[in-house]
Amino acid sequence: MSAAAPLAIQSTEVTIEDVSVAFGATRVLDNVSLTIKPGEFFAFLGPSGCGKSTLLRLIAGFGESRTGCIRIGGADITRLPPWKRNVGMVFQSYALWPHLTIWDNVAFGLEQRRFAREEISRRVEAALGMVGLRQYAQRRPAQLSGGQQQRVALARTLVIEPQVLLLDEPLSNLDAKLRVQMRHEIVELQRGLGVTTIYVTHDQEEANAIADRMAILNDRVIQQVGVPMEMYDNPANRFVAQFLGIANVLEGEITGRDSQPVFRTRAGEILPLTAGIPRPNGRHIMFRPQSVLLQPSGGPAPTGRAKLTGRVRDAEFLGNIVRYRVSVGEQVLLADVMHRRGEAYFTIGVAVDLFVAPEQLVVLND
Repeated sequence: MSAAAPLAIQSTEVTIEDVSVAFGATRVLDNVSLTIKPGEFFAFLGPSGCGKSTLLRLIAGFGESRTGCIRIGGADITRLPPWKRNVGMVFQSYALWPHLTIWDNVAFGLEQRRFAREEISRRVEAALGMVGLRQYAQRRPAQLSGGQQQRVALARTLVIEPQVLLLDEPLSNLDAKLRVQMRHEIVELQRGLGVTTIYVTHDQEEANAIADRMAILNDRVIQQVGVPMEMYDNPANRFVAQFLGIANVLEGEITGRDSQPVFRTRAGEILPLTAGIPRPNGRHIMFRPQSVLLQPSGGPAPTGRAKLTGRVRDAEFLGNIVRYRVSVGEQVLLADVMHRRGEAYFTIGVAVDLFVAPEQLVVLND
């Protein structure tokens, strides 16, 4: 898709202040506050039922909060109806009119706003050009693929020149390969237009790949906000660590030995930590499977690394890696080893040592 288009879209800040939502006695969001920068591609990420779609719908005007306010470009829109907010929303189901042509679907919002015919034609032509569908203008939605229908939904939303673009799990109906293609196209389009974009998903890989920043929601509140890679490497708590990717989490406590902080697990293992370790009162320590160096037990140990000893329980071949599950006392830990053609597996039941560099260990808040 070409991102260059003569649509007058400006970057706008979105501010959410102390927003709470309840459906009857069920609380959905508690005192959520967040600022999304102008032109930012921002993601709401979390498990089903965490409130991310509710928060998106509040911005669109499809719901009301009990407390707080929502501002777009500094203007309080909390009590405005949807049609008085210059916000565009792309739904998971595409929501295209099946009896209308692609041209008429894209033009529909402009016609409802009573734009002049010349302006409608100019904008629809521009929007269809952005998403690469000018040649399909006279087809019906049923004559297009799922990816093409999603592009129509994007064009129909962008043609009204919204201040904010809202995307509610827009790729969930597509197959895996098309999802990857479409997310690249959406990012390219957003970067070219500079429109402030908020994207809802429960797919961690999707959020990591597209977002400038993201907020992780769970238990009615925001758990952490930040740049995806920084949050992956430095999760705020155990939920974030385990939701953002595969994580080994051990329970224990930090103790001192010869001025060197160590983490003692319930299995009695001792893991050396770097000096000045953050959150010294944390009861859990985390490291990613790819941070583990796996070696036959009893071999030469690399210096300066934390060491655990266990036995291989099983292994999964995942193409680029082999993921081992290793029993260490009562805990099962994961270790990822890069697959190379012709290299042998560790066999089931063999004793192995797991080594982790201290800087890869993160002490977590609960």
